[in-house]
Amino acid sequence: MLILAGVSIAMLTGENGILSQAQKAKDETEIANEKEGISLDVIEYQMDKENNTKLGTTLYTKNADNSSIWDVFVDNINNITYGTDWNYINKGTNIENYGKANNEWLVNYETGEIIQIDDNYTRLTHGDSIGVTDGLIFNLDPSVIDTTDVEDLKNGNYESLWKDTTLNGFNWTDESGLTSKEFNFDGVDDYITVKYDSEEQKDTLAQNGFTFEYYGTINKGTSYNKNKEIINYPTYSGLFCYWNGNENKQAQFRFGITTSSLVWNAGFNKEISDFSSDDGTYHNIIYPINYTQGNIIYFTVTLDTSNSYVKDGIEYYKQTLYLNGEKFLEGGYNKKNWEYFINNNLKNLNHFCIGRASLEENGWWHYSKMNAYTLRLYNHALTSDEVADNYSKSVAYHESLQ
Repeated sequence: MLILAGVSIAMLTGENGILSQAQKAKDETEIANEKEGISLDVIEYQMDKENNTKLGTTLYTKNADNSSIWDVFVDNINNITYGTDWNYINKGTNIENYGKANNEWLVNYETGEIIQIDDNYTRLTHGDSIGVTDGLIFNLDPSVIDTTDVEDLKNGNYESLWKDTTLNGFNWTDESGLTSKEFNFDGVDDYITVKYDSEEQKDTLAQNGFTFEYYGTINKGTSYNKNKEIINYPTYSGLFCYWNGNENKQAQFRFGITTSSLVWNAGFNKEISDFSSDDGTYHNIIYPINYTQGNIIYFTVTLDTSNSYVKDGIEYYKQTLYLNGEKFLEGGYNKKNWEYFINNNLKNLNHFCIGRASLEENGWWHYSKMNAYTLRLYNHALTSDEVADNYSKSVAYHESLQ
C-alpha cells in the first residue's frame, strides 16, 4: 500500500506530475487567451486608427530626437532592442476583449507583432539608475556616462554626481576622461579618490563587507617606486585601494589584476582563507581567471561580513567572485583576517582610490590603463540576484550608447 501511495503521489506532483501538467496547461491557455485579446485590440486599431488608441505605454528608441524621453526593452538573448513603433503593456492593463492582463507584452500596432516579456528582457529608460543603488560608495555606470556633461567634469562640477570625490590627473583626451561610451584612465597618473572616513561609514563597512564591480577593459599601466621612478612590474594592474591619504604610505585594502588572476586583500593576520596565496603570508586572495589584457571583462567580488559560518573549527565570512553576472568562485574568508583589518587598519584609512593600488612597499603605486563602462563600490555584499540584475542592465545600456 505504501508503494502504491508513493507512486500515486509521484504521479500527482513533481515536474511531470498530473497537477503540474494541469497547471501548465491552464497557464498556457491563459496566455493564449490574453494574446488573442490583444490581437483583437490591434485589429480594431488598424481598422480605425483615428478613433482607437493603443494600449499601454509608447516606447521610444534612443536617438538625438528622443534624448530625454527614450524608453526601450532589450532582448538580452538575441540582442534586439524594442523602442519606437512598439508599446509596452504591463500587468493589470485592462484589455477590452479579455480583461486585466496577467502578463507583460510588447506590441507593434502597425505590424501586428505581439511578444510576451519574460526574464530575458531588460527595460532601460532615460535617467534611470542602473542596478542597485543602496549602499553605493562610488558609482560609474553607463547611465552616468550617458547623461554627464564632460565640461562639468573638466570644470570640477560633479558634487551632485559624486560627493566627496576628486578626479586626479585626467586631461580629457580620448585616453583620459569621459567619452560618449566610457570613462578612460590613461594608466600614467589618472585616478579617482572618494572620501570615506566617518565612524558611521567605517562601521557599516566593518559590519556588512563590500562589493566591487568592474565592467570594461584593463591594461597594464605604469608602476612607480617611492622615489616616483618608473619600475618594471610585469603584469600587475592596480584597480582600487583604501588608503590614508599619504602618498608615501602603502594602502591596506587593495585590488589588482594580473594576466592570470584577480588579487585582493584586507587584513594581514596571515590566517588561511579559501583562495589564499601560498607564499606563507596567506592574506592575498587570488582568483584564477586567466585574463587577457585589453579584453572586455565584467567581474563582481563580494565579501559578506553580516553572517559567518564555521567549517572545521574555523570561522569564515563568505566571499564570492562573479563573472558576467554568474557565480564563478565561492569560498570562505577567514574571520580573523577581517577582524585584524577592522581593529588595526581601518581607523587610519580615509580615502578609496580608484584606478590605482599600492603594493610591496610604502610609496609604490601601480596605475591601470582602463576603459571603464561600469565601476561600482558598495559598503555591503550584493546578492546573486542583484549582481545578475546589475550585469544585464549595465551591458544592455552600454550597448545602446552611441
